[in-house]
Amino acid sequence: MSTVPTVHMTKKMKERQENCRFLKYLQIVLQYVEKGVVEASVPLLPSYQQHLDVAHGGLISTIADTAAGFAAISVTPEDQEVVTAELKISFLKPAKENTLRARGWVVKAGRNLHFCESEVWSGSTLVAKASATMAVISLGSLR
Repeated sequence: MSTVPTVHMTKKMKERQENCRFLKYLQIVLQYVEKGVVEASVPLLPSYQQHLDVAHGGLISTIADTAAGFAAISVTPEDQEVVTAELKISFLKPAKENTLRARGWVVKAGRNLHFCESEVWSGSTLVAKASATMAVISLGSLR
């Protein structure tokens, strides 16, 4: 995972991050953005842990989806949006560190669908891998 602190976001990406109440609630922050690649982090708060005191799978899925989704947004025209059409995740190890980091990237950007992947890390441990299909839609279709 990159440790580059600079974020190179488009105006649309900044608006999506600022206006997403769920990301704010979970304290998910984009750490690095380049075209087709995004890294994000989330603190592993006690309230985000399941009964065995490790990260809840829902949190891991959310940060994997967020990294893949923002990577897809980075290659999508300004007048279009992406939504998750499919997310498949494999949990590999328990996440125990104070912060989770995800790296998402676009494998293939298409006109109607973007195929993406992401990895979630807890310290130096790979805890999950995900693949996502992002549907490309017009902004007007959500209203």
